[in-house]
Amino acid sequence: MLFKGCTWGFIGGSCKVPYMSRAKSVSVCSSGIRSQLPASYSINYYQPNICLPNLYCAAPYFSSSSQTNGNLLPTCLSPESVPSSCILSSARPINCYLDGSYCRYNEAVFSSNGKETMQLLNDHLASYLEKVKSLEKENADLECKIREWQECQIPLVCTDFSSCYSTIEELQQQICNARAENARLHLDIDNIKEASDDFSLKYEYEQGLCQSAEADISSLHRFLDDLTLCKTDLETELESLTEELLCLRKNHEEEATPLQHQLGDCINVELDTAPSCDLNKVLEDIRCQYETLIEKKQCEVENWYHTQMEELNKEVISDKEQLQGCQNEIIQLKHTVQALEIDLQTQHSLVRNTDTLTDTETRYSHQLSDLQCLISNMEAQLAELRSNIQHQNSEYKVLLDVKSQLDCEISAYRRLLDEEGCKACHTSFPPCRGVPLPLPCPGTAPGRWRCSIPACLCVPPKTSPSTHRDT
Repeated sequence: MLFKGCTWGFIGGSCKVPYMSRAKSVSVCSSGIRSQLPASYSINYYQPNICLPNLYCAAPYFSSSSQTNGNLLPTCLSPESVPSSCILSSARPINCYLDGSYCRYNEAVFSSNGKETMQLLNDHLASYLEKVKSLEKENADLECKIREWQECQIPLVCTDFSSCYSTIEELQQQICNARAENARLHLDIDNIKEASDDFSLKYEYEQGLCQSAEADISSLHRFLDDLTLCKTDLETELESLTEELLCLRKNHEEEATPLQHQLGDCINVELDTAPSCDLNKVLEDIRCQYETLIEKKQCEVENWYHTQMEELNKEVISDKEQLQGCQNEIIQLKHTVQALEIDLQTQHSLVRNTDTLTDTETRYSHQLSDLQCLISNMEAQLAELRSNIQHQNSEYKVLLDVKSQLDCEISAYRRLLDEEGCKACHTSFPPCRGVPLPLPCPGTAPGRWRCSIPACLCVPPKTSPSTHRDT
């Protein structure tokens, strides 16, 4: 790290180095120069064999805003203005680990090759810091991308339906009750329909019986009318025959009376002839014959009527039996039709349920395929993120290893430099009054450290003005 524009001077005959502060701080003490980095990364370097007995040591201060372009604030001068009394002539090899490689130097600080050594170390440190900055920038970009991607992604929130289960169970119970009530109502309706059908059949049967009875009555009325007509005809014929008989009797009396008057009592002629018939008896016989005939005809008519009625009754009974059988068959067929209709409705409901189940399975299969695609995409993204995190973790481990190695080397070099510096101070200068300086402490602003290390302020022996002016 270059110290450009630093002011080197004397305060009371002692050397002074600039005071700078930053997250990546560099401190110069009486035994050497060291660079300190924060816990995330640390690059330390130093220059051995520097003894500043009269130096007020403090940590350099770098403004955080000065690092936006990768350069430091020009607040320091180069080490050329360090007085020669503060520089030791001894030199020994330097082993350092910078920018991923080891380097070895064997030069005296602030000697003829001191500037080149500092320039080389500063170049290595600058390149390493640039690499760290680039890694930090890439890490920040990756974090921003991950954050944007997470914000863009729709979170898969599994809704908690536990509060809805009770409502669903109540609704299912209500649906089951409604279905049972609906089935009961359908059964009652079917029973009522069957009863109404039975009553309609009975009504039709009774109506048929009534119509057949009315037909029989009308036929009997016609037959009675025929019998009445026949009776009227017979009565008319009887009256005509009676009138004819009366006429014959009258004519016979009229013819017999003059003959009796003509014959008188003079002549009695006895003839051996057949006895004369009695007309009253003949008429009585004729009347008896006709009455017998009428009774016979009436008996025949009554027998025919009874025979016809018996035949009609037999036909009616047979028709009733046939009608009852037909009615029973119709009832059985109606029951069969109702059972078939119920089976048909059941099959239709099964078909609808099957179609609904098929649609539901299709929809859920599509949703499952979409979720599987989403899960596969998320798994791929997670695998990519995991690989990136593992890569960054490996890089972080490498950086931690580098830091630990550098810390070990720096501690070893610091110990050696402290020993050499103390020896050089004790051999070259008289004992000095030590003024303890504050230890590293946190800065007032985040990301800024103000660091200093305990050092001693050594006052060199008094010299002449010319000597002081030469130095």
